[in-house]
Amino acid sequence: MYSYKLFLPTVAGAIDGNADAASISAPTTTGAGAVTKKKFCSSSLSTFYSLLFFLITHTDPKYLTIMLFVLLFFTTPLKADYLSYLTEEADKGDIVSQNNLGYLYLYGSNEYDIPKDIDKAIYYLSAAAAQGQVNAMTTVGWTYFTGEHGAPKDNDEAIYWNQKASDAGFTVASYNIGFFYYSGLAGLEQDLTMAKKYWLLSASQWLNSEGLHDTTAEGLLGEINEYNPNPSKEMIELRDFYIMLLKSNPS
Repeated sequence: MYSYKLFLPTVAGAIDGNADAASISAPTTTGAGAVTKKKFCSSSLSTFYSLLFFLITHTDPKYLTIMLFVLLFFTTPLKADYLSYLTEEADKGDIVSQNNLGYLYLYGSNEYDIPKDIDKAIYYLSAAAAQGQVNAMTTVGWTYFTGEHGAPKDNDEAIYWNQKASDAGFTVASYNIGFFYYSGLAGLEQDLTMAKKYWLLSASQWLNSEGLHDTTAEGLLGEINEYNPNPSKEMIELRDFYIMLLKSNPS
């Protein structure tokens, strides 16, 4: 689903501890849901890659095979150390590590040799969500709604976590709740009055956020239309009103 891709931080963003570095995703937040950067060997690994690239581009081609062996020899333990570090910190209750580890397991990471594992993804993202991380709340809720990545579909959990994130001031979650009411999804009866309520809230939160990055009003419009191919006149009016509000408050 488009908003799911839109609103979730990319693995690259998650690795840096930056929950708002989303491919489309979530605004930077403050307060209980805020995520701060953490230092670790991910930066060391990036530095190593940069150095290696420099050496390769300035090395006689006949030595490239040796350089590739060096790459394999040095990066494998760094990757293992990073996963071990994240797991240790997450298990201690560190919210950033829980969030990052959850996203890595949700999408998998070839760079860090981490396979997709929906059980571990839900476990760590739920732990971060329980501590107030709004991106994690919305991700858990949306994953339960879609059943993507092999997750069990659970409308109650979908509503619970999106509502909790909406109450915390997260514009994406407020959009999602409004979208559920608008479309009659996630076990909710269609209710355009409630949809308007949440979309107005989302628009105000959008204005007060630091931005939704690559998320655009046009992207949301495409998602709304995808799930509602034959909207009534009232639905069209509400949809266009909401999109107009977002476009009048660019992030």
